[in-house]
Amino acid sequence: AATAHAAGFTLEDQFGKSHTYQFPKEKVSVLLFADREGSEQIEGWVRSLYAKYRDMIDVDGVALLKGVPELMRGTIRFLFRKQVERPIMMDWSGETTEQYDCHVKEASVFVIDTQGRIVFSTYGKATDRQIEEVANAVNDLLQSAGASAK
Repeated sequence: AATAHAAGFTLEDQFGKSHTYQFPKEKVSVLLFADREGSEQIEGWVRSLYAKYRDMIDVDGVALLKGVPELMRGTIRFLFRKQVERPIMMDWSGETTEQYDCHVKEASVFVIDTQGRIVFSTYGKATDRQIEEVANAVNDLLQSAGASAK
C-alpha cells in the first residue's frame, strides 16, 4: 500500500490559539484524533510519548467535535481548558478529521515524518504493545534523521 500523505490544516485550540500543521516540518509528529468516546484513551498516549521523547517530536491532539451545536462551543472550550493544559486542536466541522483515516469511538494515532508521510497508524488504547509499535516507528524516523531516543 502506498504511504498516505498527511493533510495540512489550521485549527484553534481550547485557548483560542491557532495551530498550523504543514509539511515539510522540523520534527517528526505523532498526531492523535479522538471523538468524545475516544478522548479517554488520549491521555495514556500523550503521557507515555511525552515521557519517552520530550521535545524531540511533536505530539499533538485533535478533538473531533463535529455536530456540537454552536451554542455549546464556549462551554466545551471551557471544559477543555479546565481539564487539559496541553493545547488540543478543536475540529468543529470534522473536515480535518475526515482527511485522516480515523476510527469512531477510539483514539486514532498517526506517526508522520517531517515530509508529511504517514508511516504508521494505530487505534484504541495505549497498551504497552501499541506504544512500543508507535515508538519503533518514531525511532526509525529519528534514526534516519540522525537522532535517536534511548
